[in-house]
Amino acid sequence: MAPGAPELAAGVRGGVTDRERLLDELRPAAFAIAYRMLGSVSEAEDIVQEALLRLHRALEDGQQIQSPRAFVATVTTRLAINELHSARARREQYAGEWLPEPIITDSSDDPAQHAEMVDSLSLAMLVLLERLSPEQRAVLLLHDVFDYDYVQRRKQLGELATWEKRNHTVRELGREWWANYAVPNLAEWTLTGYEPMLVKHIERRLGGLRVGEVSPEIVADFRRRLEAAGVGRHSVRLSLVVLQAMLKQAVAWGWVPTNPVKAVRKPSGKRERAVVCLAPSQVEAIRAALLAKERLYAATLVSLVAYQGLRVPEEVLALEGEHVRAKTLLVEQRNIAGTIVAGQKVRGFHPRAVDWVEPARRDVTEYLLALGLRSGPLFPRADGEPWKLHDYKNWCRRVWHPAVKEAKTESAKASSKGKSSGIPPYDLRHAFASLQIRAGLSIPELAEQMGHSPQMTLATYAHVIRELKGLPRVSAEDQIEQAREARGRQVDVSAHR
Repeated sequence: MAPGAPELAAGVRGGVTDRERLLDELRPAAFAIAYRMLGSVSEAEDIVQEALLRLHRALEDGQQIQSPRAFVATVTTRLAINELHSARARREQYAGEWLPEPIITDSSDDPAQHAEMVDSLSLAMLVLLERLSPEQRAVLLLHDVFDYDYVQRRKQLGELATWEKRNHTVRELGREWWANYAVPNLAEWTLTGYEPMLVKHIERRLGGLRVGEVSPEIVADFRRRLEAAGVGRHSVRLSLVVLQAMLKQAVAWGWVPTNPVKAVRKPSGKRERAVVCLAPSQVEAIRAALLAKERLYAATLVSLVAYQGLRVPEEVLALEGEHVRAKTLLVEQRNIAGTIVAGQKVRGFHPRAVDWVEPARRDVTEYLLALGLRSGPLFPRADGEPWKLHDYKNWCRRVWHPAVKEAKTESAKASSKGKSSGIPPYDLRHAFASLQIRAGLSIPELAEQMGHSPQMTLATYAHVIRELKGLPRVSAEDQIEQAREARGRQVDVSAHR
């Protein structure tokens, strides 16, 4: 039977008293290691207390520890190594020799142990220990002084490493995952969506839990609490996706044996409601409200999203003067939280050239002439730099939503809930799809122009295709011009009242 196993069994069966007896028996050996490593009585006592506390927690958690003595020795050694790394930085300004603090003993101490301590802390040994790195010092002490062989040492490290990893908090895992996996491997826009889920939901509700404590029941309760708090279906799903990705890496890193999130069902990622495609008359009403406020840039931005199908904010806010060509609008980069990066949202999708719809081309030309722009960002900030994410959010709140409200195109859903506008700027992009479907553009061509797969196009706009089936084809240009002419007649009538 392994050393300490009878005591461990007695501790489990006998309760606190036997557990305390086991800890008391392990304390002298732990102190001997810590003191030889650190040379400070107070620091050694702190290390020993922490090591015994970790053993107590492990036993409380039901961990199967073959040798409590080896466990405590390894924990003590690791803690002492960490302390030495920080202690050496504090000693850099001290020019003299470092000597350990003396130990005050009483007459009841074992003379043999006292002699052993004196021998292991001889001047020669002290000089040697001071010149070694913390890791080298640990190996020397465990091998020469405490007679631990290399194989036994590696077994201790493995057993402790597994236990220590399981006892990292979810917050620590999140930060490790973000720095060492998410940032190097995930797209910038993906990170922009993941970060709020990690900070607002995962760390806030699960951050203090130890990784080894996360179970399918806890994950299911996490989903329930998010939904009870009114978090939207998409955010709930995304939070679970992030948590699953974190724990997938925890499995790969050996922190936990399995991923508990895989056992919990996520909300569906499929769209539950049909997209709303604004009619050209509604788009023109919004543009008119913006132009009335002398916001030509905003009206032009609306034209590019609604009539050219650009994604907002990432594609339209990354446009530059050289992307405006004679017959097409080139989309080859994105604005990711204020940083311009090359590529498309869909990985592997080539740069796309969107055929000009004449009214949109005319709007952009007038905008460029009015501002005298020939190169650089089409929609720069006041300082000439690309918009940041907070700039876009401020624009939505201060410019977009009031314009939509003034144009009286709020959705019924928004009106019933008292929101300023139920139409996000991204919905303008669906107007482009509706225009082109009515014009008779094929699904593969429309998918190419919008920058995603034909399958996605068909799944998103099947209801629009069905609704427009059988109607005469009308070019996108004619649909927009008719809406503008009708808008002009409305303005003339209002002026004569």
